[in-house]
Amino acid sequence: MKAPRTIRVRGIPVGAGVAVATARVVIARSPSVPKRHIPPTLVELEIERLRRSVKASRDAVTTLRERLRSSEGETAAALLDPLVQMHHDPMLVERAVEHVRAGNVNAEFAVIRAVDDSAKVLESSASVYLRERADDIRHVGRHIVRALRGERRTDDVEESYILLADDLSPAELALASRSSLAGIATTTGSGTSHTALLARSMGIPAVVGARYLSLDRIEGAQVIVDGLRGEVVVHPTDEVRDAAKQRSERFEAFSCQLAARRDLPVATTDGVEIDLRANLDFASDAAAVARFGLAGVGLFRTEYLVLGGARMPTEDEQTEIYTAVVRALAGLPMVLRTFDLGGDKVRDGAPSSTSLMGRTGIRRSLIHTDELRHQLRAVLRASAHGPIALLFPRVTRLDDLEAARAIFDQCRAELAEAAIPVGDVPVGVMIEVPAAALLADRFAEHCDFFAIGTNDLTQFTLAIDRSDEVLAEAADPLDPSVLELVARAVRAARKAGIPCSVCGDVATDPVALPLLLGLGVTSFSVPRDRAPFVAEGIRRSSATDAKLVAERALELGSAREVRAMCLERFAPRLADLWVEQGIAPIEG
Repeated sequence: MKAPRTIRVRGIPVGAGVAVATARVVIARSPSVPKRHIPPTLVELEIERLRRSVKASRDAVTTLRERLRSSEGETAAALLDPLVQMHHDPMLVERAVEHVRAGNVNAEFAVIRAVDDSAKVLESSASVYLRERADDIRHVGRHIVRALRGERRTDDVEESYILLADDLSPAELALASRSSLAGIATTTGSGTSHTALLARSMGIPAVVGARYLSLDRIEGAQVIVDGLRGEVVVHPTDEVRDAAKQRSERFEAFSCQLAARRDLPVATTDGVEIDLRANLDFASDAAAVARFGLAGVGLFRTEYLVLGGARMPTEDEQTEIYTAVVRALAGLPMVLRTFDLGGDKVRDGAPSSTSLMGRTGIRRSLIHTDELRHQLRAVLRASAHGPIALLFPRVTRLDDLEAARAIFDQCRAELAEAAIPVGDVPVGVMIEVPAAALLADRFAEHCDFFAIGTNDLTQFTLAIDRSDEVLAEAADPLDPSVLELVARAVRAARKAGIPCSVCGDVATDPVALPLLLGLGVTSFSVPRDRAPFVAEGIRRSSATDAKLVAERALELGSAREVRAMCLERFAPRLADLWVEQGIAPIEG
């Protein structure tokens, strides 16, 4: 019998490592729900059935959260919190009730209608992050519909398997048999989805967004999920399968070696010391920062505190959270970014801007000044317990920075008048739009530090929405135009004598990392699990040699040329490190 044809599909690598196992296919799309008419006399009973099912669904996810906390720790368990919280969200639950009552329709159909209403608000947002949160809303709807149908899912599988699906919620991933689950791959999703973050936290090789992966007729097939290269291989040959197993073993051994080096200084071969910090998405992750040998938190994305809840957290609630993070860091510094939310009033159901040039970042904060004041006061109050720096996102004009600083100064004065202790809080801006980079020398006169957000800087410079699946590969931060703006910001910071860090994805790109060192970057903020590889790349690089390569890169005409040059020039020092991370030293 002829062997099946080997199929290779590219996706987004989100879980380090390589898995080889048998495919188990779960088509986890939103359920198809027929519309049924409910007699007026039975509408209130239908609403009661809906509310009972919402509670049953919420209780089931809460139970899963506790199970995950016991097996994987609080950091992993916290990834289910948005699902738990969204079960309380009136935008979803009460809207479903309204659909039942107004349309005399069945609860299942009403839930899907309410999910679509809420998800569309998020999907129209200017914020990539908020658009991705629409998946969370759809996940909750799926769980509630299953509860309405009385469905129960368990995964008691003994043999090793790879879970393949169109989409998975973090709760569905948590349901999987941990002892047997070798890896996951989905046809949708992003690297910042809660499911992707959970897979990374659990140490499961994973690939998401493999949109050309067909799930038809591959149940039980041999599959490779390469969380290093971002590749899914169906029906691999014996040679390909054996090579993948060897790479998996090498990666595990190499990771252990790097973990043993975490207490070594992070400096280049010619003695340039580098400040390496962690990106923080969840407050519960803070305690692990020091254990990974990191110098603190370079970016705390506080919008995770907002999404999934029915309201903004109060000043006191925020103060408690920020203080807990500061104490968990035990003296290590933290940079906290104010809420980087999307289009105007996206949380209360009003239409949001569909443009990337909408009411986002600091602009939104200056419209919703009460929200901003509550957050600034909370930051100042927490600063009495440890070092915090404040970062304003997506700043484009000096006027906006000055307005935000004025509110900050007012908050400080109010707290002083009330005899509430505060610490010294440096104020910085994110350089993530060309306007800020071009005027970086003037911005440097009005702030205490820069943080370069290369993800947004790339998409705004190249006019490519990085969530566009078709154009995403063209949004390369190594494009000379983007590098020129990075260099400009670094030069302005150095001239003003203020720190400048890079906190975008390019900081974890093994090929781009030495180039950033050559541009003069001496501070990086990266996902915690990538820190050992970034540190090793720095320790093997020469800042002097990298500077020569960076100067040449700024003269080239395309990202492809820059990347090819980096592969060639940095290979002698970094080739084996690249290979272990799934990158060929020389690309064809």
